[in-house]
Amino acid sequence: MAHGDDSEFQRSRPRTRRPRRVPPGGVEAAALDYLRRFDVPERKLRDHLRAKVRRSAEAHGDDVTALLDEVEAVMARLLARRFVDDGRHAEARATALLARGVPPLAVRTRLRNAGVAASSIEAAIAAWRDAHP
Repeated sequence: MAHGDDSEFQRSRPRTRRPRRVPPGGVEAAALDYLRRFDVPERKLRDHLRAKVRRSAEAHGDDVTALLDEVEAVMARLLARRFVDDGRHAEARATALLARGVPPLAVRTRLRNAGVAASSIEAAIAAWRDAHP
């Protein structure tokens, strides 16, 4: 092999992995796996699951509509069982940010951008202020 001729080691583009299949009935397992790793607000979990099932359906030829309907059913169950709780998330996140010295306005902005309701944000900041006069 001549110097500079490393064509067998070069790729025209990086390899992309085929997404794991989310089978019908597998959305709840995917949601619980994500929640084991991250405490996220409702909107972020819903967006994550929708994107995951779209990628899976496209790669594996599954019915995306049925999987998206399953996402909504799973979200309803998780919310009812309080596995996903925006108020709890807002309080934990606000506490962590405010303890690091992040200004309340920045905390409000971050939580609002994450899809947390204004009432939950204000309650979390008020709880912090009550605990740290």
